[in-house]
Amino acid sequence: MSVVVDARIANIQTIPGEREIRLRPDLQWIEQVRAGESTWVARDPLTLEYFYFSNTEKAFLTLLDQHRSLDVALQSLKKPAFTRQWAELLLGRLDSMGLLIKQGEFNRGQRLWKLSKLRTNSTILGTLLNPLSVRIKLFNPNSLITRLGGLSWLLLNRWTCGIVAVLAPVVAWLVLLRLASNGLSLIHSKILWNWQMGLQLMLAYAIVKSLHELGHALACRYHGVGCHEIGVMFLLFVPCLYCDTSDSWRLSSRWRRAAIAAAGIYVELIVGMLAGLLWLVTHSDSVIHLIAASILISATVSTLMVNANPLMRYDGYYVLSDLWGVPNLAGQSQSALSSKVASLFFGKRSASETVDASPWLLAAYGLASKAYHALVLCLLVTAAWTLMDQAGFRLGGVFIVALLLARLLLGYLTALRNLMRVVASQSWFKIVRATVVAALFTAASCCGLFYFELPTWVSSRGVCELQQLKPLFASETGILMDCIDVRKPFDQGDSIALLGSVKFELELQQLDGEIQLLKEMLEQLRLESINDDRAAGRTGEIAEQISKLTQRRSIVAGQLADMNIVAEQSGVFIPSNVQAPPILSQASDRSTWRPILEKENLGCTIERGTMLGWISPTTTFDVLAFVHHSDLETITIGMKARVRSDSFADQIFEGVVTKIIQEPLPQTPTALMGDESFVSQSSIDGKLQPNVPHYEVHIQLNEQPNWLLHQSVATVHIATKPRTLWQSLVRQFELNIRPTLLY
Repeated sequence: MSVVVDARIANIQTIPGEREIRLRPDLQWIEQVRAGESTWVARDPLTLEYFYFSNTEKAFLTLLDQHRSLDVALQSLKKPAFTRQWAELLLGRLDSMGLLIKQGEFNRGQRLWKLSKLRTNSTILGTLLNPLSVRIKLFNPNSLITRLGGLSWLLLNRWTCGIVAVLAPVVAWLVLLRLASNGLSLIHSKILWNWQMGLQLMLAYAIVKSLHELGHALACRYHGVGCHEIGVMFLLFVPCLYCDTSDSWRLSSRWRRAAIAAAGIYVELIVGMLAGLLWLVTHSDSVIHLIAASILISATVSTLMVNANPLMRYDGYYVLSDLWGVPNLAGQSQSALSSKVASLFFGKRSASETVDASPWLLAAYGLASKAYHALVLCLLVTAAWTLMDQAGFRLGGVFIVALLLARLLLGYLTALRNLMRVVASQSWFKIVRATVVAALFTAASCCGLFYFELPTWVSSRGVCELQQLKPLFASETGILMDCIDVRKPFDQGDSIALLGSVKFELELQQLDGEIQLLKEMLEQLRLESINDDRAAGRTGEIAEQISKLTQRRSIVAGQLADMNIVAEQSGVFIPSNVQAPPILSQASDRSTWRPILEKENLGCTIERGTMLGWISPTTTFDVLAFVHHSDLETITIGMKARVRSDSFADQIFEGVVTKIIQEPLPQTPTALMGDESFVSQSSIDGKLQPNVPHYEVHIQLNEQPNWLLHQSVATVHIATKPRTLWQSLVRQFELNIRPTLLY
């Protein structure tokens, strides 16, 4: 974004003779009107940098150009709030930026060259101290952007903006609905995170961010200003384009400047909207679906957390600065924060006229910005060390962490130096006051650090299951004739499923016919045996055949009776995840799943040995949470837990820890195989095991759900003992630093 330096926030510099200093005559001035008052922006034609001045500052510098001294110029302003100290700060800053000249100065070019070299060295030092955001200049893109004038009009005209404003919320709502109904695993269904997925995300991130910067350049072209620089920026080691849009300060309208600042976010919104539509209409296992998901994540999550965040100096910051009417928002907020801190410690009051908004609001923004930057720096240090350590490049991790910490230390040393200068200029009374306030603040901080306890919890994946289960199989292949409603409990003796077999029925009919025929033959032989001895001899043979057929009929009838599955006890039925095959009148539908024992499945064929489900005499569910070994020591029996099943993401079940298994899991639970958040690896004997030891923790639910699938996956949060902030820091140090250094 633009380079704007507020001349009011400065360190005291050596000031030339009062009657010799003048503004450089080659500066280009641009007047801007805000709230009926004029403000000024000066453009340095040598460095192409922009500097903001209030109307009072411009008037003061104009008076100096009229060969007046500092005191005379300040008296001519007729504003007591602007003191000589303020004037010295202003002129010292201008001189350090090379905007002042001395009357009769002959080595002006050499001095400006030294200043430019000093700033270049400062930029190089800042780059070395911030390796996660490195910029490399390439070329001036004005000629290229001019050729894309039609594209800029197509993207930024009112009709396109209106269409995007209507469609983007609709697509976002549809994406959220699908995620809520099917779970977050839809983003990368059946795909484990690996280096290929990481490379795909990095590539999507680079493309999206390059389109983001192109949006800024096209917005400059649309609003009639130039874009003088384009290059490559390595943001978190991912290459993407960047462009300099400082020329937006030529525009007097703050709304148009804000539009240029927000153009990158707008382009990412369009890219994310198109990726969301593609993600919605493609199959979850297709490559296009996965690519669309990567682009959708890059164009939404990173935009909301980084680019649109006004607490960091990215697009959201400049949009807020323009719309709020506070140029150099970071500088003014830090000035207001410093003034409030000085007022707290030394009782020194600062004039509110030196800032463009409420000093309290600016101080609050400055405090929030510093806190957020500290949080981001801590996260970057942790992420850099963790990634490098896992990849085996510990020296690289140490180097990056050292650079980040050096940058933080340099900032603290600068602040300490400025503080010592301020303290040295104060009276003894104010120094004593500042010491007392600092002691009270330190005591309050120590109390918060060592005595104020914060709630803590352990998060893990778990499985919901019924402990008393009896599996139920199809004993013979048959046609489903009838079944119970598996969602309702049943009583002992109720028929769970009735299967029919044409084979057994035909065999029974055949056996019945043969037995009837043999009985008739036996009766006829008995009548003939009175006069015929040979007929009497055959009677025993026929009786033996009837006995064998009767035994066979009894076996077939038993097999047919076994196909009527009857409940041996009262309870509930838990269906298996077997998909019922379609009957002849139905087409196969793999997009939806339903239990095999459903009324809609009547008429389908069930093969012998098919798992129909489980019978349980109770509806009491237990949850087995699989806890990381580093968290096991913090869990004790009786702790409260909250369970959120993936099948019912909108419901939370409360429970209590009842049992802790001290032996690690021998293998990955079947329900968690392929789960992205429960990483597993193959052992020597071919079993799938967690990549780090996990332990089984039993949780009993306080209120049993009316309907919950057996072996359904859930996320478990166990509320552990509260810890102070110091205890939490010590624990993180022990978990992440000491083990790494020992090996």
